[in-house]
Amino acid sequence: MSIDKHKSPWITVNGQDISDSQLAIQHLQKLFNIKSNPHLSSEQRGRARAVRIMADDHLYFVNLMESYVHDSGRHVPTHYSPNLFQMDPFTPIMLKTVVKKYCRDALKAQGMGRHSKEEVRAFGRNCLESLALIIDNGNKFIAGDQPCEEDCAVFGQLVWMLYNFPEDNYFKDYTKKNFKCLVDYTERMKELYWKDREAKCYKTTN
Repeated sequence: MSIDKHKSPWITVNGQDISDSQLAIQHLQKLFNIKSNPHLSSEQRGRARAVRIMADDHLYFVNLMESYVHDSGRHVPTHYSPNLFQMDPFTPIMLKTVVKKYCRDALKAQGMGRHSKEEVRAFGRNCLESLALIIDNGNKFIAGDQPCEEDCAVFGQLVWMLYNFPEDNYFKDYTKKNFKCLVDYTERMKELYWKDREAKCYKTTN
């Protein structure tokens, strides 16, 4: 977690902490003179940016509510490092309790936490439907046949939902049943950029 903003993820470049993934990307692009999405038209860039903002500033908070508030952090013991739980048997319980309270307070301040479970899930369904309308319209990725920077943000939210949520989670089940195009999109991104996910991610031993 960064010192200046107490946020994660972050990077440190030349001794400077850059918090937030989007700000980190923009900092690296400026530092190394990298042009963002050069293969996109202005219309495609605008659409991709709007989709990324929906994923980062709306679907993210839906996922956070679902994961740590509605689902009480059930995924924590199976998706955090096993080394974390070798300390004592109370660590998972403590972690879930502390993180759940932190997320509940943060979500209430942000606004999403003031809505009912069904209202939040309606927001999430609308986000998924919007993504599906784009992906299922002959597009392999958000802005066409090639992935762009904004696909990373969308992939991050979908992979959280499809891989980190427990098997009986509402959104995991809803997405698999109703939006095969989003499941396929997530797999395409994973095969392109995260083919070794299973080898890299932590596994439970029981």
